Amino acid sequence: MRRWTPRKHGLQIGRLCYAHHSSGESWFLRLLLTKVRGATSFLSLRAVNGVIHSSFHESCKEYGLLDDDKEWHEVLSQACTEIDDLLRSIGNSLKKYDQLPQPPNSYLNNGANNLIIEETSYGISTMDSEHRKLLRDCTEEQRKVYDAVLESVESGSGGLFFVYGSGGCGKTFLWRTLIYIAQLIKQTNLIIWDEAPMQHRYAFECLDRSLKDIMKAIDPACYKMPFGGITVVLGGDFRQILPVITYGDRADIVAACITRSKL
Repeated sequence: MRRWTPRKHGLQIGRLCYAHHSSGESWFLRLLLTKVRGATSFLSLRAVNGVIHSSFHESCKEYGLLDDDKEWHEVLSQACTEIDDLLRSIGNSLKKYDQLPQPPNSYLNNGANNLIIEETSYGISTMDSEHRKLLRDCTEEQRKVYDAVLESVESGSGGLFFVYGSGGCGKTFLWRTLIYIAQLIKQTNLIIWDEAPMQHRYAFECLDRSLKDIMKAIDPACYKMPFGGITVVLGGDFRQILPVITYGDRADIVAACITRSKL
């Protein structure tokens, strides 16, 4: 086999191509190239103590590179956090497989639901400061809505509100003021649904049933409350747009509106 020769032009630095652990001889070749010094050809890579082996795999064995699973452990250790994310997406976790490398305990102890972790990763001091500023700028009418919603949330009695108003009347400002109460977000006691009139009433009724099923596991009494006892605030303007019903007539559209719902 032809021997390797130095580059004749320039001082370009070469690099090894990536090879996956399951790619067979390509992986063993790459392993040898990173461990064996002074090799001058592919043939010399297969030679160990004067014996030329039939494959790079055999050469790795003779060099003692495959006597243990160190390489596999290193790969798993580097990828354990990503593996845990994949398992969490199907309702599982690396924590159940203690024979595998584990992510930091602080990561595992956060629970199996990454959505909760992401949604509660906020700066409390920043949000509290923003909330105070927004609350100070509320109009009298906005403050009345704010107080009514907060009373429902804090009492835990549950409630359904609809804030009706045309575009530009300050609904979004009110949403921001309600959302910037850090403790309430953490407790997940409030749901705000903007542009509600364009949604089919079945969407709200489906949410109502789902939340009742979820919350009754915490308190059976929640099953009898609207939205399982979670305060829900809807907003929008019926003059802008109504639910789109394919091939539906006026009666079908009116029947799909939230105003026709039992809620």
